[in-house]
Amino acid sequence: MQGLSFEPLYSECLIFVVRDGHPLARQGRVSPASLDQWRLVLPDAGTRIRESADRFFLGSGIGLPERVVETIDASFGRSYVRQTDAVWFVPEGAVEADLREGRLLRLPVDTRSTEGAVGLTVRAGYLPSAAVQRLLEDIRRCVPAARA
Repeated sequence: MQGLSFEPLYSECLIFVVRDGHPLARQGRVSPASLDQWRLVLPDAGTRIRESADRFFLGSGIGLPERVVETIDASFGRSYVRQTDAVWFVPEGAVEADLREGRLLRLPVDTRSTEGAVGLTVRAGYLPSAAVQRLLEDIRRCVPAARA
């Protein structure tokens, strides 16, 4: 993040989600090791969020998954998981509306170790235009209400 400035706004975890009707959807407990039999949708390799996902798998003692679809495109991930038996490891905020509306279901896997900051990243020393400053202020103002 050299040359960048990061302003944390809140923290969230990665979570495992599946479509309604998935074989894992109604299990009372799901172990990280049991996820190995399913194709996993993970963030792209080389991203900070993927590093968090990889640390989770290594920390769970199961190693890195082999059957993986990589994407940071939430629209693709959502569509793919809703049409297949894949399991998506995704930031909770990216799917909160899907969870609330029952389009996706959260698997009961403890992922607290993946908690990380979500925030604004800009070039260090960057002086934003008036329009960008207003946008940043709107984002800062909206975050507490959305996270409450």
